[in-house]
Amino acid sequence: LLADLNKERRERQQSVDGQAGDAEPAAEEGGRSRKRKQAAPKRRAPSGVGAEDAPAPDLLAAAREPDQEEEAGAVEVSEAEKKAKRKEAGASSKRSKPSAPPKASEGTFESSGDFDADEVAQALVRGDYGQGRGSRGEIAFDTFTAAARVFSVEQGKAKVEVSEGQVTARFKGNSGKSYVEHCPLFTGAQVEEIFKAVLTRNASSRSGRRTSNAHLVSVSSLSERFPPILWSLEELHPKGVASAVDQLISRNKP
Repeated sequence: LLADLNKERRERQQSVDGQAGDAEPAAEEGGRSRKRKQAAPKRRAPSGVGAEDAPAPDLLAAAREPDQEEEAGAVEVSEAEKKAKRKEAGASSKRSKPSAPPKASEGTFESSGDFDADEVAQALVRGDYGQGRGSRGEIAFDTFTAAARVFSVEQGKAKVEVSEGQVTARFKGNSGKSYVEHCPLFTGAQVEEIFKAVLTRNASSRSGRRTSNAHLVSVSSLSERFPPILWSLEELHPKGVASAVDQLISRNKP
């Protein structure tokens, strides 16, 4: 009986020892699993989506990466197209010819035929030279053109060319506008006769007193009333028209 009890006790002890041995690996595995869970970050599912339906963050990031790469590529292509367009525009502007300067205003003042100092003096006094005398283009009595003539003469910038009894004047006004005028050329003796005819003509004021006609042959008056005389003086006295006018008035006034 004692022998049987001892045998049964040993068998129970062996059974207990075997169960303890099997529990140790399971406990170790459970501990490792708990450590992994603690180390792993908690992942929250998006609002309105269950934990089972929510895609993993890694998958979302992977899905976004191609889109971001495509956007970056599109930006690079757009910048490259802009640079190409700017380069093409610059090349075309270099190839294009420079614009031609604006055409100069051109006028022609024709002679009435044989020279007659009294006829010229009469036209100068009336201030109607060019009206009904075949003048074309810029009218002699344009105030702005007259001012441009005076400016160019006073600045010494007018250029005159003589050919076959005609004088061609090229000048610019204060604004930079260019003018070209073709006029009959008067000689020095003819200019002297014209001044004498103008200055000796009877002139009277409203009060009946005699007045001088010197103002009719000043530089500004000639530029407005009779441009051919002005350009003839420029040809006879380059850059000295004003002093030449003063001398002509001094010699021919009554």
